[in-house]
Amino acid sequence: GDPEPRRLKHVALIVESAIAPRRNRLTGVARYIQEHEPWAIYLKPNGVDKSLPDWLRDWAGDGIIAAVNDPASFVVTQRGLPVVDVVGFLRNARVPLVHTNDRSVGRAGAEHLLERGFRHFGFCVYAGQFWSEHRRDGFVATVEQRGLRCEVYTMPVPGPAESGPKSWEQQQQRLAAWLGGLPKPVGIMSTNDLTGQQLLEACLRLRIKVPEQVA
Repeated sequence: GDPEPRRLKHVALIVESAIAPRRNRLTGVARYIQEHEPWAIYLKPNGVDKSLPDWLRDWAGDGIIAAVNDPASFVVTQRGLPVVDVVGFLRNARVPLVHTNDRSVGRAGAEHLLERGFRHFGFCVYAGQFWSEHRRDGFVATVEQRGLRCEVYTMPVPGPAESGPKSWEQQQQRLAAWLGGLPKPVGIMSTNDLTGQQLLEACLRLRIKVPEQVA
């Protein structure tokens, strides 16, 4: 008779789709499914990571692809299911990590600005965020290898305590004060798109020309 159809694998994607790089990860998973075999996908809606222990306890799946930044994220590794971490928050030696080489990202940013002849440099970092600090380390090390210095500015990590117009205004005033004190022209790398937008807004306040004075 006909061979038994292969059982669908049930895979949970705990990946926030609001951020463009993570949407690209979902696109990559979809491409794999199209090229290899269909999966039954559980795609995490917004906020479901707050109930990770509840739904994982009862979920009879085959594997998890996770971008989890949640105090309860440890439960992902306790079920005994195959897990692939695509952000690095699990930081578990037994969990394979597929993630950007952040030091190389920082190095590439520094090389780009060095090639354009800049002699003064800055970096905007999120303190306590390993990916941001690794980008800073790659940037600073590359600049210092050329015998040059880099000024580092620490940005508050986005969150409920740092949201709202009042907090934003305070952040922008501090950023503009740092920016105004840098020697020009200066090449600055921002840790991500949001800090880049904040940096550009601070330049606008100070009437600093981009990219002539700040690139």
